[in-house]
Amino acid sequence: MSSSKRAILIVAEGAADLPKRTQELEASGFSVITAETSEDALALFESQKPAAVVVEAERERELDKLTEAIRKVNSRTPVVILAESAVMAENVRSLVDALVLKAQAPSLLAQKLNSLIQIRSHSHPQLEGKYVAFSDSSRRYVDCSDGVCDLLGYTRMELTGMTIDEASYRPQKVNGMFQEYMEKGKLEGQYILRHKSGKPVFIQYRSEIFPDGCMAAVWEPVEDWKQLYQSAMLEFDRTKLKDRVEVAQHAIEDRLRDLDQNRGGNSEECQQLRDALSGLRVLSREIVQV
Repeated sequence: MSSSKRAILIVAEGAADLPKRTQELEASGFSVITAETSEDALALFESQKPAAVVVEAERERELDKLTEAIRKVNSRTPVVILAESAVMAENVRSLVDALVLKAQAPSLLAQKLNSLIQIRSHSHPQLEGKYVAFSDSSRRYVDCSDGVCDLLGYTRMELTGMTIDEASYRPQKVNGMFQEYMEKGKLEGQYILRHKSGKPVFIQYRSEIFPDGCMAAVWEPVEDWKQLYQSAMLEFDRTKLKDRVEVAQHAIEDRLRDLDQNRGGNSEECQQLRDALSGLRVLSREIVQV
C-alpha cells in the first residue's frame, strides 16, 4: 500500500493547531480523518480502518478506554500521542506506541507514522520470536515487541524515543558494531543491554537488513546465572572479560535475593552462588592488576 492511500485518524477536541497538523500530514502523503470524541473515533476506526491513530494528549483521560477498544479491533494499529511535554501518567505511557512533542519538527510525526505503519503492515519469517527490536539507520528504535519492553523495563513509547546507544551497557561500542552491521547487512553474536534500572542484560542476538529496508534484530536473553558465570570464567579476551564479570555478578546477586526472599530456598544453591561470587571477585582483582 502506498503512503498516499494511508488514512490517519486524529482524535482531538477543537485543537487550535489541528488544521495545520492535517495539512502537514496530507502534504506527506496521508489522508486525515478527525474525531472529537472517543465514541466518534471508535466508530470511524471500525468503519474507515485507518493505518494509524494520533491522539492529542489533552484526551489522555480517555486513552485507556480508547486504546483498549482499538487493540481489540486490530492490535497492530499504531497509536501515537501528540503532547506539549513528555510528562504524563504512567498508565498512558504503557498504552501508546510513540510520543511526538508538538514543539518538535512537523516532519517528525509523519516520520514516526511512516516507520510504524511500514513495520506493522508486513512480517518476515526470520523475525519469529518473543524479543524483536526494529531500528532505523540513525540507530534509533522505531518499534519493538512486548517482550523487549518487559526485558528492558521500558514502555514501547519510551523505547521508540531512544537510540540503541542509550539502551546499551557499553554505548561506546555501538558505533563500530552498527557500522559493521550496515556494511554486511547482518550481524549476530552476544551483546549487553542496559535495563532501565541500570543493570546489565546479556543477550544473544541475530540482526538483519531486509531487502525492503526493514532493520530488525531477534534477541534471546541469557538469564541462567550458571551459564553467565561459566562464560565469565572461560573468557580469555580481556576486552570482554570485565563486562562478562559484571553481568554474571548481577545475575548471581539477583538470584541470591530471590532465594533470600523465599525462606525455603535451596541452601545448596545458595552456597554455589556464594562460591561463584568469590570466584568472580578473584577474577575482578586479576583484571585490575593486568
